[in-house]
Amino acid sequence: MAKILGLDMGEKRIGMAISDENQTIAFPLKVFQLGRRAAFINELQQLIGEQGVERIVLGLPLRTDGKPSAAAQAVREWAAMLHRELQIPVALYDERFTSVEAHRSLDEMGVSHKKRRQKVDMIAARLLLQAYLDSRA
Repeated sequence: MAKILGLDMGEKRIGMAISDENQTIAFPLKVFQLGRRAAFINELQQLIGEQGVERIVLGLPLRTDGKPSAAAQAVREWAAMLHRELQIPVALYDERFTSVEAHRSLDEMGVSHKKRRQKVDMIAARLLLQAYLDSRA
């Protein structure tokens, strides 16, 4: 089996996580500072080739009542663009509470608020991807 890449999309940063080859465990990977879209696509193409990624999962921001948030349409547009540019399947998965859980995890680990900004998006991506993997099991 190939790996799955999870993305927690933000306006400034994108958290990335990757699964193992059996698609059972998600690992935090990195945080990408969003600038030019072309640079992000190049980064993803390189990751897909190096890691053997067969699918991307994007966190879909839903409100607590399960309805799409204001940011949901932007994520849907990212998903369509990534599918078109990268030619691999792109799935959307409910990301409710992943950022809250990521902050809680970092609190428990004693990570300072100063260092948290660089880690929270990556941890949120891992939580999102793990939930997606678990839902398929």
